[in-house]
Amino acid sequence: MYAFESNTPDGCGLNDYGAALWWTAMLITTIGSEYWLQTPEGWCFAFS
Repeated sequence: MYAFESNTPDGCGLNDYGAALWWTAMLITTIGSEYWLQTPEGWCFAFS
């Protein structure tokens, strides 16, 4: 997810690998996250 969401045009992406790992863990455990995906690639990867 870091590869897709690190270079977003508005700079609101996942800024480092740790943030991407944290975001993924929050989604897997269904706790949720305040970060919303910014790229179409990220949405496709998260959907699958």
